[in-house]
Formats: sequence, C-alpha cells, structure tokens
Amino acid sequence: MAAIYGERKKCPHHYPDSRPQSNSNPQESWCYPLAALGACREWLQDVYIEGGKFSNYLKGKVSRHNLAPSIARVAIGALIPAQITA
Repeated sequence: MAAIYGERKKCPHHYPDSRPQSNSNPQESWCYPLAALGACREWLQDVYIEGGKFSNYLKGKVSRHNLAPSIARVAIGALIPAQITA
C-alpha cells in the first residue's frame, strides 16, 4: 500500500505511567499516512472482524486462559451483531 498512500514511519509511543507496559517506554510504533485510514478501516471491518480473524484471536486467548470466555462473548457480540437464521 506504500505505492498508493506513502511509506509508513516509526514513531515513539509512551504508555501512561499507570500501565504495566510503561516500564518499557518508549515503544516504537508504526505510523501510517492519514490517506490510508479509509483502506485500513475497510480491512478492519471486512477481513479482521467479519472475516473471522478477530473471533479466532479471542478464541486463542481463551484457550490459553488469557481471557475469560464471557469477556470474549461480550466483545464478539458488541462488534459482530447476531444473525437471525431460519
């Protein structure tokens, strides 16, 4: 996508002092051109959420006991509306 929107760049990210990750500040994060925001949102909705990658990610967290099944169900339900089936 760099040919369309431009190159991504590294920038420092600082977690708030109240977060455990702050012990490793600063983190290097990728920053993307603003023009790529629409394409990113389309990918997030079509591929990651509706395409099943998000559900699979949460299932993996549950299977490794890093996330309660009830929390995974709430997250999936909030982002992926229930479908009425015949």
